[in-house]
Amino acid sequence: MNLTGLKWGYLSVCSHVLVASLLVGGSSLAQIATDHSLPAIAQAADGSKTEPLARDPIVQKLIGKWQTIRPPAAEVESATFAFAPDGKLTVLMARASGELGVVQMGYQINPNTQPIHLNLILSNRSDEIVRTILGFTQEGLLRMQISGIDPTTPRPSSFTADEPLLRKISTIPSLQPDLQAVTRQIAGRTRESEGKLYVSSLIQAEMAYFLANGKYGRAIDQLGTGFQPETENYRYEIVSDADTQWVGVRGLAKRLGLKSFVGIVFTVTEKTGPFVLMAKVCQSKEPTRLPPRFPDLVTTDSGAEPRIHCGEETQPI
Repeated sequence: MNLTGLKWGYLSVCSHVLVASLLVGGSSLAQIATDHSLPAIAQAADGSKTEPLARDPIVQKLIGKWQTIRPPAAEVESATFAFAPDGKLTVLMARASGELGVVQMGYQINPNTQPIHLNLILSNRSDEIVRTILGFTQEGLLRMQISGIDPTTPRPSSFTADEPLLRKISTIPSLQPDLQAVTRQIAGRTRESEGKLYVSSLIQAEMAYFLANGKYGRAIDQLGTGFQPETENYRYEIVSDADTQWVGVRGLAKRLGLKSFVGIVFTVTEKTGPFVLMAKVCQSKEPTRLPPRFPDLVTTDSGAEPRIHCGEETQPI
């Protein structure tokens, strides 16, 4: 795993965990995370008593969403790591081209070591555990050693100087968008800002829904966001296929002079099955009240990474 040369390879290396947790009987990542070398509880130094790991102050500090404070790679604008108390870690990558990628895995930490030991659980096989370290700076930023690690390498003993730091942006580890926060962002902006932010938020809500349920939501009220399907400026709708390979969101302008927006989430597959969610939001090049074409997923047989392309009449937001 190398954030300094990161593309989607960082996400695809964790592919097996999506298969295990979402498509093969819904096995629990929280259970996977207790099967390996790090303890599921934090022991007292004298061994006299134990406390649940989730109650440990270091674990409490870690739980939530952390975002890189600078672009971690040339093609990646940001990386967000969401640590949940049940042993799930969700990674969200925002590409400079406008694409999003999401993958979920299990994690364990041992808060009694310095630096803190972190295991990334890619599957329930012992040879698919990435052993690394994390720590906190005096300013409260999170540092994780990501460069130069994979399941075949031993746990590093120190951090490299160029590892990107992460700032905590929320105590809530879910990818579910915050309606109030989106409403605050829209206030005082143009009418088109509403369409852009609503469609982007609904796309993120669909990703969160898939991770929790193994399928996409087919209606806006099913996502539990509180978003209304229609406002003064836009009408929003969800379109999905029958086999859960993709879901689309449209924000159709109701007023003349406004652009319309479309977004899509793909369940990207390889020989091992679905391993990552990819998404992108596009806007019409010209104002229109007609539904623009959804973006296309472009794959090749040459081993190149899949990309999402906006339609001819649309462009990335």
